[in-house]
Amino acid sequence: MRVEFYGKPAANPLVRLSWTDAQGKHHKQERNLPALTGDMQPRLIQARVKAGEEGVERLTWMMPADFAKDDYDQWLHLEGQDQVDRNLFSVEQARGQLHWLEQMHSAGIYRDEISYPHLRQIAIEFDLPLAPTAVPETPAPREFVTFAVPAPATPRP
Repeated sequence: MRVEFYGKPAANPLVRLSWTDAQGKHHKQERNLPALTGDMQPRLIQARVKAGEEGVERLTWMMPADFAKDDYDQWLHLEGQDQVDRNLFSVEQARGQLHWLEQMHSAGIYRDEISYPHLRQIAIEFDLPLAPTAVPETPAPREFVTFAVPAPATPRP
């Protein structure tokens, strides 16, 4: 496996994968990661601290998501790729992105990104839309994701 990182200007990040499977068949996948539009602004709903402990144990943010599962290939049959990339957001996608950020931090990459002194964990509570058949008084379904926050590599004031 070969991983390359390029630092050239682009409209947004892009993930481009190509591989050959065990049967010798070549595969390619590409996925744009543009900034999301719409009501995607996270809202801080909790700051957890422990008596006698320095810093913040966890900050919890509430954020809307369109779907729990990432059905990207299926969505492409219904909408154009640009529309899907810019407007549909799933919890599974967010969970994957946070997982890989943790992996990069562990490998010593991007140690100053989403890393804060005196903060142990960030949690995101995703607010999902009600099913079309749900009774209006039904509470919205939610999914919960946590992320271990490392101290930054570069000291900050």
